[in-house]
Amino acid sequence: MDTKTIIVTGGAGFIGSAVVRELIHHTTHTVVNLDKLTYAIDACKIQKELGWFPVEAFESGIQKTVQWYLDNQSWYKHVLDGTYQRQRLGV
Repeated sequence: MDTKTIIVTGGAGFIGSAVVRELIHHTTHTVVNLDKLTYAIDACKIQKELGWFPVEAFESGIQKTVQWYLDNQSWYKHVLDGTYQRQRLGV
């Protein structure tokens, strides 16, 4: 498999940094992290204001997302090359 460069924008935040870690640990690609470092989010606010709690832990959710993309490379390659016709993979 060819090594590619993956650019992650917003990689210094909570979500982005987890994505960067997963990519580094589970691929052989070069990972470039770009971030403006001009914002922050209080992830607890949604719990306090709306009473919402995640069903999936963030770390395991990111792991599952990265694994899905690794397992479905043919799908996202069609997205990237413009041949994807909006077919659903099923959910």
